[in-house]
Amino acid sequence: MKKKNMSEKNTRKPAGKKPRSADAATPAAKRSPKKKVIPFNAEAVLNGISDGFFHLDAHWRFSYANPLVSTFFGKSGHRLIGKIIWEEFPQFAQEQRPIFSECRAAVADQQVKTFNDFSESLQCWFSFRAYPVPDGLAVHFQDVTEKIALENQFLLQSRALNATAEGIIITDARQKNNPVVFVNDAVLMMTGYDEKDFLGKNCRFLQNGDCDQPELEKIRTAIRTGTSCVARLRNYRKDGSLFWNELSLSPIFDAKGELTHFIGVQNDVTAKVEAEAALRQGQAYFETVFNESTDAKFLVNQETNLIVDCNRRAVELLEVNDKTELIGTFGGRFQEREFTTEEVDAIWMDLNSNGAWNGDLPYVSAKGKRFWGNLAISKLEIAGKPMLLVRLTDISDAKCIEQKLRDSEERYRVISELTSDYVYSARVEGDQIITEWASEKLQDISGYTAEEINRIGGWQNVIYPDDIPRIMEQVQALFAGREYVNEYRIVAKSGNVKWMRDISRPIQDEHEKTVRIYGGTEDITAKKEAQAQLEASEKFLRSLLDALPIAICLYHNKLIEFANIAFLRSRGLETMPIEHLREIKRAERKPEFELIHPDDEKQFLEDLDEHRAVIEQGGIVTVDRRVRRYGESTYRWYSCSIFKAKFGEKEYVIEIDNDITERKAAEEAIRQSEALLAETEKIAHIGSWEWNIETGKIKWSAETFRIYERPEELGEPSVEELSQRYALAEKANRMKGVIERALNGEAYDVIEKIITEHGSEKWVRAIGKPVMHHGRVVKLVGSIMDISELKAAEREKDNLYAQLLQAQKLDSLGTLTSGVAHEFNNILAGIMGNASLMRGKVEPNSKLALHVQRIEESSRRAATLIRQMLGFARKGKSNVQPVQLQDCVRNVIEIFSPTLDRKIQIIYDATHRPPMVEGDSGQLEQVILNLAVNARDAIMETLPHKGYGEIHFTVDVSTIPSDDAKSLHLKPDAPFVHLAVSDTGVGMTKEIQQKIFEPFFTTKEVGKGTGLGLSMVYGIVKGHNGYIFVDSQLGKGTTFHLYFQPTVAESVTRDEAKPVLTMKGTGRVLVIDDELSVREMVSETLSDVGFEVTMAENGAKGVEAFQHLGNDANWSSSI
Repeated sequence: MKKKNMSEKNTRKPAGKKPRSADAATPAAKRSPKKKVIPFNAEAVLNGISDGFFHLDAHWRFSYANPLVSTFFGKSGHRLIGKIIWEEFPQFAQEQRPIFSECRAAVADQQVKTFNDFSESLQCWFSFRAYPVPDGLAVHFQDVTEKIALENQFLLQSRALNATAEGIIITDARQKNNPVVFVNDAVLMMTGYDEKDFLGKNCRFLQNGDCDQPELEKIRTAIRTGTSCVARLRNYRKDGSLFWNELSLSPIFDAKGELTHFIGVQNDVTAKVEAEAALRQGQAYFETVFNESTDAKFLVNQETNLIVDCNRRAVELLEVNDKTELIGTFGGRFQEREFTTEEVDAIWMDLNSNGAWNGDLPYVSAKGKRFWGNLAISKLEIAGKPMLLVRLTDISDAKCIEQKLRDSEERYRVISELTSDYVYSARVEGDQIITEWASEKLQDISGYTAEEINRIGGWQNVIYPDDIPRIMEQVQALFAGREYVNEYRIVAKSGNVKWMRDISRPIQDEHEKTVRIYGGTEDITAKKEAQAQLEASEKFLRSLLDALPIAICLYHNKLIEFANIAFLRSRGLETMPIEHLREIKRAERKPEFELIHPDDEKQFLEDLDEHRAVIEQGGIVTVDRRVRRYGESTYRWYSCSIFKAKFGEKEYVIEIDNDITERKAAEEAIRQSEALLAETEKIAHIGSWEWNIETGKIKWSAETFRIYERPEELGEPSVEELSQRYALAEKANRMKGVIERALNGEAYDVIEKIITEHGSEKWVRAIGKPVMHHGRVVKLVGSIMDISELKAAEREKDNLYAQLLQAQKLDSLGTLTSGVAHEFNNILAGIMGNASLMRGKVEPNSKLALHVQRIEESSRRAATLIRQMLGFARKGKSNVQPVQLQDCVRNVIEIFSPTLDRKIQIIYDATHRPPMVEGDSGQLEQVILNLAVNARDAIMETLPHKGYGEIHFTVDVSTIPSDDAKSLHLKPDAPFVHLAVSDTGVGMTKEIQQKIFEPFFTTKEVGKGTGLGLSMVYGIVKGHNGYIFVDSQLGKGTTFHLYFQPTVAESVTRDEAKPVLTMKGTGRVLVIDDELSVREMVSETLSDVGFEVTMAENGAKGVEAFQHLGNDANWSSSI
């Protein structure tokens, strides 16, 4: 027979149905609650997506959970159905857990909630989206650990590989013998070996000498040519037991297209191999049963309908010489008649829906013998080819008996054809239909007997009121002689409403008048409820698919059957109907609908062709590509997963897209960061290295090669060769001791001289740290820094040390100068005072007046020299005048800011303008600059891990903190002009804070600080009668607080002439000074203008003189 297109529908009804079981008649009210019906296609999609998805009803019970729910909850989805989430997982029922608070908030607010939660069991982060739906809450989640912690991606990748159920082995193709560099836990569990058994070795040891395997040549070819392959091998566990390993080998190429590694995905397929062996054994058994069967059996090619094989009984039944006369021929030639097209369609419909067909047909053998045969056809697949198994049984004797029975059963034929839940017959009297007989099922379904229905006035009193018009149409059709199929509702005796499907056939007399009605009725209440629930579930699941953030599309025959909102939105087609999209697919492709990036489309199609076999076998193929929205030019990256699924008779291609634009950007950022790290190493002259203890392999960064002046093409040296690079033999031996201690778990930080590959000498700082695994050292990692320039700086420091000693002497000289200058001031005061007196008593133009003038000029030069000495000693203010501290800060910022790293920000708070202070603006700016430089240096230590820094300047009016004011004997509420300089740098310990103002104390590296900056600040602040305090916390930063006395005086011009003071006075004046010449000069001056003078050499003598003279001494109040 010829095969017809199976996509065409056949709506023919079967000739008859078997009576339903008693369970089907159970009243709806007594049935157990039905589980939510999920359409097969939607459930398969949810089960196929790469994310977790579950649904909670209004009572927080799981009503659906796809397989990946176990990735977060640790339990498979089917075990959670019906369980209350907070009771099943009490650890989540806490307010601080986002899954608890956000899910409840989503239900309470009726808004979609997006949040992250951490799985303690998996140590992974998950991103959740909770969608309120009419009957509960739909929750979609996915693993976002990689997205959250990109900087740990290598560790996460390792964990992911270890977490997969498939065995993963990565080998280094650049090394001889292709050694293993990574093996995950699944391989260790599969083989029983430890990680150390694999690392650095070739995987062939798993063959245990069993090298006579044809599949090995496929692997050798793939490794030699750098291509992929799949092979099945006999491998052996550590305990010697055999297992079959299905290896999928793929090459990995770097950015330059050079082969670097192979990755092998390994699966234990022992059970599959054993099953295939069992299948082969079953096929042998099948062939035995096939040939020895008492029925004629044929194998028919499903595509050509030609006989491929047959058994001995087939030769006997069809009366041919041997089976060669049948093989390759059309078996239907022995039928008395050929099948019609409609019959062929019906047979193929049964084969496709049920997998089998059965029917009785008349046959004629090759020798003309006629017989009845029962033909049974079933579908099967042999060696990947679709076949038909045909059984032909001689039923001629049974047909004779059947014909006799048919004659006796003719009167029941009509009822048998209509058999359903119950059958009935009724007679027609006038316009009344009287039920004569009904099967017992009538009472089971409706609660009434036929007699009871007649007594209550007929069926019209049982029909649901809204459906009576349907019944009237049915009656009119029956009276007109037409068979009628009707669906309506009845009200059962119990009061329950039930749906019925009634097939009725009228019997007419010779006058074409309906005299009798035969019918069969089926209770379709359950079907109606299931249909309604199915429609609701389908609508519900479509809404859930639309709520998912991942794009999903179903194709049938390359046409879109379904696409969720996320898919349409990703293509910019959310406003375009599906029907329009189908028309576009049918039509010739237009440029505006070329949404895939031109650079990716060809590769995308090539990848699909390459992995088409995987898709056809039910596997999933994932490809990254760029897609733009319709009408837009910007592309976004999507990870596209494609697989096939069969729903009913239709086969779909399902596409699931995840937006990975951010991940791609992050990967690009990581690549740039790695390049930046390499460039940074080059600039800083710091190389990194790694030594694998078990393999003995040393790995250098590019900068390490440059430090050792070794060409990279030579590769890394051995440990022995490297140890000989130290300049002196004793240092080489010392480094061996350092390495030996490191191998015992001790870190080291040493400075040594090495000899480079070119023979030059360099000073390096070598830092090493052991990496432990299960209590033992498995590798050493560290860095090497070229400090030759630092060593040269140290030598320069030694040269500068003498200068520092000289600076210390100068500082001591400054202290001495301060005391000497004070004494000289006293002496000069006497000289200048007496000279002034002499000038007033000599002739202006006399020779003596000229001598007095020379004395005064020499004294002024001496005073100027003393003021400069005091400024050097930081005990005086060289150029004192009213100064606005805000102006000083601005001047320093203007000079200092261009020298800062762009990651450091200066913040200046100058909201209010405070009073001026008395001081030297140059010295005050020097103070601010020194503090700013220290702040910058402190921040630079934290920039590598913080990435930013701030320096704050604040000038305001404030009081000194009460505790400090009390210790300084100051009023707690006394106002001061307050200058604060803060930084976000490394901070200081309490011990360091106590020493920072000591000369030559510094925390900076050798050659980067003299230790004089803060001591100078302290001296200048004290010289301005100010106070300085420091507030610092280690790791948080430092603030210096400076307090100065405010002044209301205005600045004056430096060269402004001073008015000549003239005075006349009366009364007594007490003059106190420890310098005799000063006392005498002042006394004489006051006496000259009319005062009586009493002198005292100190304060005690002055008090004594005052008490002795008493109030009667006419003390003057005019001075």
